Formats: sequence, structure tokens, C-alpha cells
Amino acid sequence: MTYSIVVPTKDRPLDLQNCVRSIMNQTALPYEIIVSDSSSGKINKENKQYCEDIVKGKLKLNHISTSPGVNKQRNTGANEATGDIIFFVDDDIVMQKDYAEKVLEVYKMKKGENIGGVQGTISNYFNQTWINRTFKKLFFMTRASINEKSRFLPSLGYIYIYMPKEIIEVEALSAGLCSYYRNVFYEFRFDETFERCTDLE
Repeated sequence: MTYSIVVPTKDRPLDLQNCVRSIMNQTALPYEIIVSDSSSGKINKENKQYCEDIVKGKLKLNHISTSPGVNKQRNTGANEATGDIIFFVDDDIVMQKDYAEKVLEVYKMKKGENIGGVQGTISNYFNQTWINRTFKKLFFMTRASINEKSRFLPSLGYIYIYMPKEIIEVEALSAGLCSYYRNVFYEFRFDETFERCTDLE
């Protein structure tokens, strides 16, 4: 089972470098990294060079210049992907070393079952003050939780489960850190007309 990683980016070279380093440190390396870059001219060229320097030819790197729009960038990257599974990782994400390995284990475990996609946990989601967490809970805003059910809220916010103890079913995945079988993209795409609230798909 092979996987491709699509990284949409725009004018954040340091974040992108940290993200690509975390990809190269994975215990299960991808077949390819596709950087879908809508950065301005100079930064775009520098990003390509930085990524080449980090990857060092150890795997396929495809740096694509795109117009802005994170969903458009994700779709453009998906068009180029050749792995069985496509991971979508925002440029400000630093993955833990065994992230991809653990996600791939779920695909192998659930093979043949009707899986929409798989996502791990964003481990720094709880780096917020208790005031911030309480405010989000009172006003039904998107938040992470340890002891609630993963679900949409009346406000259309969403409750993410932080560090679940087992594999759970959810109603949505965070678009900034998710994965799907590549063949899903023959039928379903990220909505390019919907650029606000793009973290939920």
C-alpha cells in the first residue's frame, strides 16, 4: 500500500520546511510529496529549493505552482498523486514520527470495510487557555474534547476527539490533516467555491 502526501502552502517557507522535515522523518515514508504552492514568485522558487534540499532525492518530490485557494491546491495535488492513499497535510503541521505508519495500520485493519477516510490527532490542539476552551464550549464553537462525542454542533461548529483510546467513527475529518483512498477523488473533490471554514470536510 503506497501513499502520497499533498501539502498546500502559501508564503510560509519556515512552516513548509518544518512540515517537509517531519514527513522525511516518518517511520513509513511516502511514495511522493506533492507541494501545491501558491506563494509569490521569489518565495515559490525558494520553497522548491528548500524542499529539494530536505528530500535529497530519497523519494519523488513534485513542486507545483498553483493559484491561491487551499481547496483548489488540495485538488490540484490530488490530480498529481499516484499513491493508493492520499494524505493532505497543511504546511503548518508537524507530524509525529509514526503518524503515517499508524494511519496506514488503520487502513490495513479496516480493509474491505466502507471507510471514507482516516485521520490521526492534532496533538497540540489543547494548547489553549481554560478561558478559551470554556468560551468555545459556551458558544458551540469548533473545539477538541476528551470526553464528548465527535459531532456537529447547532452552530455548525464541530467537536474533535482529542487522543481517543481506540479507533472511532466520526462525522467529519479535519482537512488540514486527513487521508483518503485515491479513488475517492474520482467522485468527490474538495469544494473550491467554499474557502471559509475549510478545516472541515
